[in-house]
Amino acid sequence: MGATVKSSGGGGSGAEARAPFVSEFLGTFLLVFSFVCILLGGNLAWAPTAIGLAITALTYSCRETSGGVLNPAVALTLGSVGRLGWKTVAAYSLVQVLAGVSAGACAQLLFGSGWEHTEIELLGPRPDFGVWQVMTVETIYSAVICFVYVSTVSPRSRNPDTDRNQFYALAVGFAMIAATYGTLAISGACLNPAVTLALFFAGPSGFVGWTILYLISQVAGAFLAATLLRMLQPSEFGRGTPLSQGGGGATLSSRLISEFLGAYVLVLTFGLNVATASPATCFAVASALGCMVYSLQDVSGAHFNPAVTLGYVLSDREQCTPLDGLRYVAAQLTGGIFAALLTASIHIYGPFIGMPLDLRPNQGVYWLSACILEFLFTALLVYAMLSITAKAGPSKTIHKNHLGLAVGGCMLVGGAAIGFISGAPLNPAAVLGMMVANILCPAGFIAMPFWVCMMIGVSELLGGALAVILFKSRTNEAVMIRRDYWDVRTETRTYGTTIGSERSIGVTPGMSPDQLFDMLDRNHDGVLTRDEIAALAQRAPQSGTVRSVKVYPPMQVPGPAPPTGDLFDHLDTNHDGK
Repeated sequence: MGATVKSSGGGGSGAEARAPFVSEFLGTFLLVFSFVCILLGGNLAWAPTAIGLAITALTYSCRETSGGVLNPAVALTLGSVGRLGWKTVAAYSLVQVLAGVSAGACAQLLFGSGWEHTEIELLGPRPDFGVWQVMTVETIYSAVICFVYVSTVSPRSRNPDTDRNQFYALAVGFAMIAATYGTLAISGACLNPAVTLALFFAGPSGFVGWTILYLISQVAGAFLAATLLRMLQPSEFGRGTPLSQGGGGATLSSRLISEFLGAYVLVLTFGLNVATASPATCFAVASALGCMVYSLQDVSGAHFNPAVTLGYVLSDREQCTPLDGLRYVAAQLTGGIFAALLTASIHIYGPFIGMPLDLRPNQGVYWLSACILEFLFTALLVYAMLSITAKAGPSKTIHKNHLGLAVGGCMLVGGAAIGFISGAPLNPAAVLGMMVANILCPAGFIAMPFWVCMMIGVSELLGGALAVILFKSRTNEAVMIRRDYWDVRTETRTYGTTIGSERSIGVTPGMSPDQLFDMLDRNHDGVLTRDEIAALAQRAPQSGTVRSVKVYPPMQVPGPAPPTGDLFDHLDTNHDGK
């Protein structure tokens, strides 16, 4: 059913049996202690980044011993989807809670009166927010963290024993950064029952009511994540084809839910950071994009953006049909609107209620300038997606190790470069969402006119089209066949005038499809191009018998399909037999 997270099992020496629990205790202790110290330090602008990097390092460190769970909510999700036995879930959760409480007690001893007199509320809603805002954001972002962990660490389709991905901890760190920036100014960003209980037992105000509400929210987020995993990756539960076999297990409904969810998390993170005047909106959104791409790239391709979808449709790589593209865009826009409704509902109770949630440029900057900048940086984002996902080497996961980091980096660059001018949504779904959120807020009707949203959104779509032009202009891959979709059969065929004999082109009767692929793939990039295949004809004699290569695409392959039928006839564009 899928790879399981490391646990103590039932055999081995006593030291081996204790190792996972020791690992979880140490990892959770260091995580919670770092969290408390960072908050007490008062540098809240960098707190989410520091916490995210801490969990990345600790997850990498603890993965081989215990799985690097470090969170009772994540353990609950793993138990709910069958990756951990419930006894192990209970043991892990107990160890993690003890580690968290110990970390809180150590912080209290070390900081002494500094802890008691801190002006930061360690547990409870931030000023102007109440119960439902706290519970909502804690539930949603706890679910995001749990979902990202289980999607990237646990499934066999993402982490086969012979070809493990190396992005799992990076994805979890990105999720923590996005979640912390999104919730820090609302709930304090506990997002972990071990942190919540640490603050309850060791903090200055042990209000049991808020502790219970936080725990309920985080547990609810864990079960929500398990439900989403079952909906989006049915193959991990014995339904459909494994995603590792080309994505055949992703049904249309799974792909549309994936696009809805990705766009929802992106727009909600964008909106909450704008609504709470976060100093790092672009980094939060970049982190959200990175973790969701890593989690859902095998389900729908992780577009989450109408401009990206347009790029795939226009790229002629058969990775997204026009009809599916329309469906994807509808799901993305719907996700953006739902996220905007929640953003507006929270914003009208927050401390910045008088601030419009618009994307208007700074004073002295024209709308045309904002549109041109959105056009250019959206093109950069779409170009990166196309360039990375168009190629795949022998490994099923190697090209995915850097995808989330690359596209998240593009979002960060765009936000840092033009965020002060246009807000840098780089996504029509985010533009539409912010327009809806603005309408629901005071003075929203005059803050950002509809025609302005249309201009920015159209500029971003044009940026996606520009990315396709740039992508096609730098490659001559009129024929592109990826190794993971390579399925050939050979037969002997005689032409009046041929490209050569079996011996001259190195094809032997016993040559396997992989051997034939390696012979043709001269630059070893995992992709066959027209030039690589046609180069064989230049050194072959003008007559004889050639073994014709016929390519048969596997069933339900969502990627760039190879030409069906006789590859020789496909390459022989002037039909002269040469």
